[in-house]
Amino acid sequence: MVEVNDIRKQIFLYSLGALVGAISGLVAVSFRFLINGISLLFVIIPQVLGIGGWIIVPAIGGLFVAVIIVRYAPEAKGHGVPEVMEAYTIHGGKMRLRVPFLKSLASAITIGSGGSCGREGPIAQIGAGIGSGIGDKLKLSKNETKTLVLCGLSSGIAATFNAPLGGALFGIEVIAGGIIGFSILPVILSSVVATAVADVTLRTILGHSISLSFDAPAFFMSNPAELIFFLILGIALGLVSVVWMRGFYYIEGLFEKIRVSRYFLPAIGGICTGILGLIAIYMEQAFAYSGSFGDQPYFPAVMGVEYAFIDTVLSTPNVMTGGVALLGTLFLFGVLKILTTSATLGSGGSGGVFAPTLFIGAGLGGAFGWIFAYIAPSVISPTTAMVFALVGMAALFGGSGRAPITCIVIIMEMTGDYLLILPLMIAVSSSFLVSSLIEP
Repeated sequence: MVEVNDIRKQIFLYSLGALVGAISGLVAVSFRFLINGISLLFVIIPQVLGIGGWIIVPAIGGLFVAVIIVRYAPEAKGHGVPEVMEAYTIHGGKMRLRVPFLKSLASAITIGSGGSCGREGPIAQIGAGIGSGIGDKLKLSKNETKTLVLCGLSSGIAATFNAPLGGALFGIEVIAGGIIGFSILPVILSSVVATAVADVTLRTILGHSISLSFDAPAFFMSNPAELIFFLILGIALGLVSVVWMRGFYYIEGLFEKIRVSRYFLPAIGGICTGILGLIAIYMEQAFAYSGSFGDQPYFPAVMGVEYAFIDTVLSTPNVMTGGVALLGTLFLFGVLKILTTSATLGSGGSGGVFAPTLFIGAGLGGAFGWIFAYIAPSVISPTTAMVFALVGMAALFGGSGRAPITCIVIIMEMTGDYLLILPLMIAVSSSFLVSSLIEP
């Protein structure tokens, strides 16, 4: 009888995991359209006022976000994952029910008004809040509630990036800290369900699915000697990841020292972001850069959703054709992205750091690819040098996010390129090692 009861409990928990995944998949799609809708409203301002409107846009967004965070939900501040970790490890998976709703609104306004942050952290926190809410309503045990929190977080990531395995690994590796027994199965199930629900929903609304997160050509390693350069890339980006993390928290500390009402602090960060965005616009003109926005509204390269820049970098046919201008674009935009993201989130904005980290990794990794192709064209072909941008994305997050396995898997899923397992492994592991030695 005991065994039968245990089996029933596990089936019940698996069913709840699937339910959390289905809801998270729908929420991920809704969140995507909410960001796009808010973006379309905010871009009207620079269209009417001219280029100076890009300074005003994130400042206005910051004012709206401050009201939500200061008055109603302080947990909605920042990039979301640390708040989920705190709820998971300290509060037994308990999260206030209002947090998922207010987090989605605050993050959509931040991103839609040109804030430099991503949507993965918010949707992770939103999904975790859904899992926590279901656990609380059904009076589940502490461990069962924590499992549903993991289901929500993982399924949110999976649905956002169409990466079910990467989403599941993210929750297990980052939040739970490793394999967690039988409760790993609901996490995997929820990630699969969320990805499927998001795909079906997008097919229904758009008439087609978004199969891959990035529009990248098929890269592959043609010369074993390339691994030496990927090792160099990993070591370099391991150092950059430390600078990125320390710089982010240093700038956040600077904003905390400003003696001004908390209602105005995100607006100040928005003004800083807008000024850096203006610099990026002039750099775009100087370097003849044009982002791949598709059906999305235009934003300066270092503002708003980051994927236009990443898609443009990955689809570069020949790095030598772009000359030194391409090298400057890759490096300087990567540095500017560090500053804009730090200003947006350090001042109290709401959004994720995963996508900005990918942006920075693509820019700096692509710059290394340009250099390698210039000094060793017989080993690194100029036509495939942007593979270093792709691997650089994983390497930088591997060092800063301390989730090496997740980085390797999720980048392969997001690009559909499974032939880069060796370059990804050597770059991510070396970046993780360097970062861990400097910042234990």
